[in-house]
Amino acid sequence: MIGWKRYVQDMSDYGFERRREENCLPAFWFNPAVVSRSCSQGQNYLNSTRYRKVVSNNCIKGVKDMYTPRKQMCPNRAPKGLSLSTREGKLTADLYTNVTFLVHLDEGDSMRTNIQLDFGDGMAVSYSNLSWIEEGIRHVYKTAGIFRVSALEENTLGFYTTTLYLHATCAVEHVQLLAQFVAIKNKEVHLTAVVWPIHSRTLSYFWWLGNSTEPVISLDGSISYTFTSEGMNTVTVQVSSANTILQDTKKIAVQEFFKSLLLSFSPNLDVFNPDVPEWRQDVGRVIKKALLQVSDFPKDQLLFAVFPGVPTAAELFLLPHKNQSEGRKKSEAELEQVWDS
Repeated sequence: MIGWKRYVQDMSDYGFERRREENCLPAFWFNPAVVSRSCSQGQNYLNSTRYRKVVSNNCIKGVKDMYTPRKQMCPNRAPKGLSLSTREGKLTADLYTNVTFLVHLDEGDSMRTNIQLDFGDGMAVSYSNLSWIEEGIRHVYKTAGIFRVSALEENTLGFYTTTLYLHATCAVEHVQLLAQFVAIKNKEVHLTAVVWPIHSRTLSYFWWLGNSTEPVISLDGSISYTFTSEGMNTVTVQVSSANTILQDTKKIAVQEFFKSLLLSFSPNLDVFNPDVPEWRQDVGRVIKKALLQVSDFPKDQLLFAVFPGVPTAAELFLLPHKNQSEGRKKSEAELEQVWDS
């Protein structure tokens, strides 16, 4: 039977290749023992004999029965080889946009396997048939954060789980650095970056302190730092979220000692308070100029800072003369005398 000889020699079935002694053997990437996950308990499937008939072959006898695929019952199988991903292949997503999760099972009875997907934000779904979610499962995150997304597949023979961590982010629109205006030398200072809209664990902070050429990097919006020399120090914080970076800068006067006084104002001032940095700076300059006109205190030893928010409040700082660390007691006494006057 020439046709059946060609059947054996020339046409290996899918996943097989002709090798030694002209036999069809499994390719290195193919496992013939793996049954399709669509093969459900109680159904039949055709088990390959490694060969298939050439298209032009009309032979109907000879070794046909030997090489024709055989019908077998689908075996009972526990889930195995579960994978979870997003359709775009990314582990980040923007808030209020659809994220499509794809669930794939290498082995198992897809018709009799229960699938549970926990999105990590308090929401979860469950399906009793894997074929129902071949197009993916969509979900919308409404809060920023890093979410543990987990998939569980189980049937009567066992279960399989897998996990991924998705970053749900939105662009930073505003950042404000909160820091005290005057700090004590060699004493810890607390610095805080306030971000809007509020994020959860999805931001990176880069802190540029004094004359440092490398930033301090943190995942928290607050750090502590100790200045070791007197003078004016610049602090800049950069906040990174997704493809957005914003920054804010403050100057901190570092001294061995100083005097300060909290100030309050008439409620009439708040009628004109838009609560923006430019307004606070203008008010600070006006009040400082007025104080310098009625006192003999040097300009570079007087600092005035207006706090954010309403009602309007401020703090007045009196600083010692420069380079007086050696005569600290004398300087403190002079500062007290000026303060009392």
